[in-house]
Amino acid sequence: MDDAFIKNLNDNHSLMKFGLIKDIKRCGSSKILQEELSERMKNKPVTSINVNPKQMKEFLQSDYLNIKFLKNNIGNIDLNKYEKGFPLKYSRDNFISDFNNEIKNLSLKEKNEIFKYYNFSIDRENDIIKFPVPTNADISSLSPKVQEIIPKTNKYINNFTLNNKIILDKQDKEMEKFLNEFIKVFPEFISIIGKIQHRGDSIDHHTLDNLQRCLNNPEIKKLTKEEQRILFFSVMFHDIAKKQKLIDDGHQRPSSIYAKEIMKKVPISFKEKEQIYNLIANSHWLTDGKNVSDLGAKFRHNNEFTIAQIMSKADSESSGFEYAPSLKRINLINEKINKIQSNGIPLFADNLPEDTSKFPTDKDGVKYLDFTDKEADLSAYGFPQGTKVKDLNLLSHNASSNFSSLTDICDDSKEICLSTSFLNASGDICTHYNQIYSYENCDVIIYSSNSDIALAGVNVGCTGGKRGFENFKDYVYGENHCYLNENNKDKQNIEERSELPNYIKKELNLSDIEYLELYRHLEKYSDKRDIQSLTLSSGRTLESQTIKLALNNMHKYLLDGNANGSGYKNEIVVFQPKIQALVMKKNSFMKSDIENSKLKQTAKNNNIPIILV
Repeated sequence: MDDAFIKNLNDNHSLMKFGLIKDIKRCGSSKILQEELSERMKNKPVTSINVNPKQMKEFLQSDYLNIKFLKNNIGNIDLNKYEKGFPLKYSRDNFISDFNNEIKNLSLKEKNEIFKYYNFSIDRENDIIKFPVPTNADISSLSPKVQEIIPKTNKYINNFTLNNKIILDKQDKEMEKFLNEFIKVFPEFISIIGKIQHRGDSIDHHTLDNLQRCLNNPEIKKLTKEEQRILFFSVMFHDIAKKQKLIDDGHQRPSSIYAKEIMKKVPISFKEKEQIYNLIANSHWLTDGKNVSDLGAKFRHNNEFTIAQIMSKADSESSGFEYAPSLKRINLINEKINKIQSNGIPLFADNLPEDTSKFPTDKDGVKYLDFTDKEADLSAYGFPQGTKVKDLNLLSHNASSNFSSLTDICDDSKEICLSTSFLNASGDICTHYNQIYSYENCDVIIYSSNSDIALAGVNVGCTGGKRGFENFKDYVYGENHCYLNENNKDKQNIEERSELPNYIKKELNLSDIEYLELYRHLEKYSDKRDIQSLTLSSGRTLESQTIKLALNNMHKYLLDGNANGSGYKNEIVVFQPKIQALVMKKNSFMKSDIENSKLKQTAKNNNIPIILV
């Protein structure tokens, strides 16, 4: 039965009762359907494996992330003897064999139930797809046979992920110790140990070979400790979703999404996590055909392109290829990055703590914070000491309160631009938008690093619905303008990208070159309070307090603004936004239960809090 036959089937044909036939006809060909299904799988997030937060914190603070320590203990080890994978106490093959034997008498439907329960699968080639997630979730809704077998499969899952151990040769005990500490907090990595690539070596061997080559690259000394940490995690997870024994083109995309989910349990900054995601997603920049404008926009953070080059050199040489990028192309990419940074927007919007464990919880298990008292001290909830509600200036987006819209915003695997406003937490949030819109809406608190801000200013009236990466790229290069009224024949161009950089230049009396130096300095910080003094190449010193005062004045300018009488105070367009919280009126929150509240259900399903105003 070929595609042409299916395409010409009448809708009433008996074959049209089969879902597969319907999907092929809808798509036009089985190839297009396969591509669609493949893309869906790439964007379907995995679930990270919960570990002890104390162990995670100890790992991050240990020498295991110290580049000097890693180089001394891994940099010179002969990894060739582990080409087929690091020996495990409970091997990959034994786990697959034991698990398959345990479920072999189940029906296909029952097998699917059990794989769904652990959020992974084993394919016909005995490849582990995603990774098994230990769980004690309720099994009462599962079929009787599956309920009976869960205690047995739990044993295999736990032994493979939580209780496993890598056993190396005696002379490699320091690396063995490091790897076992690593899999203790990242048991997801075990899924690729012994997973054979199309070249014949294992993915875990290739990963450590990459790390070893990065450690021995002198360029690594140019990176800050934070950037070295970003490099470390990017290398360790760059092939986490790669399939075995296949030339798996495109694996960098699902690997980046896996890594994004895995890194959610790690107490490092949002900015670092986004860079790890970005570096993995674009780890094949050398060969994937992207133009220099695309790559400049992708690697716009400080030293991100340096990290990408270190990774690419290691990956190429580990795979048996010569690393010989065009010097002209490298220079053009750097020029593009310089252009973006020369008009970079140092907004420093405040963020909610990522660790919400100290937040209050209502009877339905929904976490929340009460912002109705502007003098309330938030220190007890993970904010910096002395922080009050009135001190917070947040990014807020107004969205439709329907499920599909909220779910779409919560999907942080998508590359979208989102219009937000920079608002003060003590009064503007929620009430600001309600003054403009009459339809049902929901306010959402958004995180964005400075380098993800496409446009910002009092005079950015709209973006005409332009939301994708291509538009973001145009905005950051200053090559596109938005218009106050898209339907107005006399469209008014606005220099929306340079409004805030120009404000800072005027406040501090900076030349264009000096501003670029300042922006690169500010890129080192996630929090405005941490900014240190800067000595410019001209010899002039900008004291930290002077810089902070200029940023505070810029905040006041934005908060007091009113864009051409439109009702907006300001508009901040952010790329790849991260949702931090939903906003609800306090009375509505207290009176409603989770069964009758879309907002409460969305908050609980996505593990995000609600801000009460």
